[in-house]
Order: sequence, then C-alpha cells, then structure tokens
Amino acid sequence: MKISISHALFIIITLSLVANSFLIPLNEGLWWDEAVYMKLGQSILLGYYSLDPGYPVETFRPFVFPFLMSPLSHSLLLARYAALLIAAIAIIAVYFAAREVHEKIAKWTAFFTATSYSFVFFSTKVLSESLFIIFLSLSLIFFLRSQKTGRNKYIVLCGAFSSLALMTRYMGLLIISAYFIYLIYDLYKSRKITRISLFVASSFIVALPLFVLGLLYYGDPLGLISTNMFVYGESQITHTFLSGIYQIINTWGLLLLLIAAGIFFMRKKMNIFLVMFVITIAAFLVLPHKEPRYLLSFLPVYATIAAVGMDDVLNQIKSKNLFSILIIILLSINIAIGFQITFADRTASSSLVQASLDVKQMTSSDENILTNAYPYIYYISERRGIDFPMNPSELMNLIDEESIRFIVIE
Repeated sequence: MKISISHALFIIITLSLVANSFLIPLNEGLWWDEAVYMKLGQSILLGYYSLDPGYPVETFRPFVFPFLMSPLSHSLLLARYAALLIAAIAIIAVYFAAREVHEKIAKWTAFFTATSYSFVFFSTKVLSESLFIIFLSLSLIFFLRSQKTGRNKYIVLCGAFSSLALMTRYMGLLIISAYFIYLIYDLYKSRKITRISLFVASSFIVALPLFVLGLLYYGDPLGLISTNMFVYGESQITHTFLSGIYQIINTWGLLLLLIAAGIFFMRKKMNIFLVMFVITIAAFLVLPHKEPRYLLSFLPVYATIAAVGMDDVLNQIKSKNLFSILIIILLSINIAIGFQITFADRTASSSLVQASLDVKQMTSSDENILTNAYPYIYYISERRGIDFPMNPSELMNLIDEESIRFIVIE
C-alpha cells in the first residue's frame, strides 16, 4: 500500500501523541507552575482565587487555564492526560488556522508544531502553553476570515479569542498589539473605523473578568498583569540579548531555515504573520527573563511561516517527494529528543513532592510551614506555606510567632 506524504505526517503526529500518553504515568515529579495551577484550580472550586484562602498568593496568574482544569484538580494524573488532550486539539487548531492561508501548507504547519521538541515536552505537563496556542489559532482563523469576507462578526470573534489568550497567558498582549497595529494600517488604507472599533470593543468586553479580579485582589483593574510583570518578574533570572539569540536557534533548529525562506516569500506585502513574528521576537529579545516556553506560545505563527517557506522551496525543486521525506526524517528526530527530555525530567522536584507528603503526615491541618517552595506545601501538604523573610534577622522571630516546626527548602 502506497503511503502519501500527508498520511505519513498524520501517522507521525498520532504516534507522537500516543507515545507521550505512555510517558505520563512515569512522571513522579511536579513543576512549580504545575503545583500552582493545580492548587488554583482547587481554590476556584471553593469560591476564591489564591493558594491561600486568606491572602492573595499567586493570584496574579492568568485564570482561564486553572479554571478549565479545576474539575480535575484533585488528580494530577488526570490533569496531565487532559493537558495532552489539549495539546492534540492545539495541533488541530493550528492546522485549520494555516488552512485559512492556504490548504496545501496546513499539513506542514501542523507537522512543524507537533514535531517541536518543546511542544512534545510541555504537552505532558499541566501548563498553559497548549491552551494559549488554541486561542491564538482561533483568533488567527477569524482574523483571516474577516479579511477574506469583510464580515464584522469574524473580527468580533478574533477580539474575543485574543482576550481569552490574554487571560491564559499575559503574552496575549502581544497578540492584541499585533492585530491592533495591523488594523491601524487597515484604517489608514480604507478610512473605515468599523473593524478596529469592533476588535477593541470585543477584546475589552471579554477581558472584563481580568479587570474585575484585579480590582478585587489588588485594587487596580490591571493589578494582575502589573503584579506579574513588575513584582514577580523582578525575582526571575535575567538573560542577555545573545542568550535570547541562542535560545531561538536552539529551539527552532532546522526550522529556522524554512522560517527564513517563508519570511523572504511573504515580505512583499503587509501580513499578520509577519507582524506577529516581528513583535514576538522583539519582545522575547528585550525581555530580561527568557524561556523557550515563551517561543512555544507563538508556535502557530512560526510554523505557518515555515510552512510557507517549505511550499516555496518545493515549488523551486524537482525532487519534491525526496525533499519532503528528508524534512520529515530530520524533524521527526525532534520528537525523539522531546521524549528523551520528558523521560529525563520524570523525577524533577520529586524530592520536594516526597518532602511535602511527609509534612502532610507529620503535621496538623492548622500548622504553618516555613518554605521557599510554598506551592508544593499548599497543594500537596495542604498546609499554609510561609516564605522566608527578606531580613534574615527576623527569621527566628517568625519561627517563634508562627510556632513553626518544619522547614522545607527547595
């Protein structure tokens, strides 16, 4: 039986997701952010949004992902399988977003997304990247349809999903900025204010819960975003501009050549993908703290540009199938790398998990634990975690005042 290139891509993507499902039960560890999201999910079921029922702890986190995962917040295993399902849906969403550009690049866009080793790795963790990718893809679908048809309902839906992306990860601000810049350009050309007005209105209305939570917990409509950026962000490790360049090359690898080809092909006219590319890469390089996860969030944009480059290359050569097979083989290696990283990470912070379980066994429910790993204490131990004081001289007083018997250090 002859297998086409399209069938080969589908089989590889499916096998990758199935193989990842077997790795999930082997994961004995727990990332900091996973513990935060799981505990926030539990708090939502109890009617508040914080790790601590009496204080705003990690309340600045975007709330859509914890809200979605809250029904499964009692089981880390089920939540991880749900995260993998979200990743599978993300691949489908990316496919349909790329199909709005051209049907022949859709399969490659989905393949480039699914074979990213960072996508393979993070798809098994209770983290918000895959959900963000879904909302970004949906916003692109409706934005491109609004361009094709001129129908206002699509730009309204684009604004709505852009705000959902914002409330999933605050990097959604970059999405909204890209659309706004493009619509300003569109306004300059057409002199019609309808599209940009509808986009701004729908974005604002859908984002209202974000502003309400900011007022409730911080007394500021933008309190969640500003706290995340200026308070939490200052505690992160800083990286140089050159470090950002290295992370881009390391994350994209071979795909970088296809992205360059895609940019060259798309450069002749204003394009929302190029606008998003420039804004997101510039933001990544400027941000003091950089993680590959930040690039993963905008994978639909980069993968679509790479797919355009792939299609352009195929149009220039005679051995189309041979070149396609070569790309498939080379990028499939990324899946193996993703599996290797996932397997190696299976015990990440497992000692903290065990320590938190021990604390739960040895303490009463009203005890406080001094720790710099408070999400683990709140989620696993179900105790209140108190962070170390800024002034070391206050440490002993804090221990006496709170009657602390146990200290957990990461």
